[in-house]
Amino acid sequence: MSDSSENYEDLQSELPLESIYTIRVILLQLKVQRNKMENVKHCCEKIREAVDKYGPGSDTWTIRNRTIVCILPEYLNCPNDLMSFRDYAENVPEGYTSNHLSLVAGELGINIIAGAIPECSHSGRPPIYSTCAIYSTEGEVIGKYRKLHLYDVDAPGCYPYKESDVFTAGKHYITTNIDNAMFGVGIGYDIRFEELARVYRKEGCNFLVYPATFSASHGPRDWLTLQRARAMDTQCFIATVAQARDERADFLSHGHSSLIDPFGNVVASAGIEESIIASDIDFNLVDKARAQIPISVHRRTDIYDTIIY
Repeated sequence: MSDSSENYEDLQSELPLESIYTIRVILLQLKVQRNKMENVKHCCEKIREAVDKYGPGSDTWTIRNRTIVCILPEYLNCPNDLMSFRDYAENVPEGYTSNHLSLVAGELGINIIAGAIPECSHSGRPPIYSTCAIYSTEGEVIGKYRKLHLYDVDAPGCYPYKESDVFTAGKHYITTNIDNAMFGVGIGYDIRFEELARVYRKEGCNFLVYPATFSASHGPRDWLTLQRARAMDTQCFIATVAQARDERADFLSHGHSSLIDPFGNVVASAGIEESIIASDIDFNLVDKARAQIPISVHRRTDIYDTIIY
């Protein structure tokens, strides 16, 4: 499996042996092209490859492993191209991408948090959303999140980019229980808003997932800092999954899909190429972080307006 940080292994070693390794999380950093059908086919092939390598029957699978959660990147079926998103939009869950992901989830008996794709109605007409669907081991959609915060920027030194020209913002957050995990989801720009992360913490989440593809210009400055901040804000595990970089594309992805633990340690991280990251998650580490640093108890809600958790 992917290398884990020394700090994460040290923390795990202090936990009861019987409680370790209940959920195996697989992050798939994928390269995409212009052909949606080829992208979806490639995605499903990589899911099968990952489960063959890290799932039941693999050398690393033990009696402590019960569940696989496979997490896909932002815009798994299309390039990160604002003016092209309408051409790739489809219904969720009846569309082409959803149908294939549903089939592979049921075939392999895994859960899939399906990154983000452009979503539209059956008619193909607006509104269009940036949407993450969550699939059960039976292939059913058990959650659907629409991006809440749209990235509208036109400032000196920044490339003009206005998501609201294409997308409509969602109106609801979602939480989804899988085994002993409660997942909260954000997409892309959502990771910059600690208020959303704190809502998820208040709702009882212990794992936050952000399919997000930052640019090669902004990523080196912001990517890891934001992930570690959200982990330490909420004392949750954080997973980010990006597109792999395509040097021929107009948009250059920063890549570096990552898994962060509740203390802010980097458990595993990719580079810019296509990657499979697999890590076993013990949620007793969340309890340990919250017991050692009890920020939920110490918040001064009598002084400042905040979400109580």
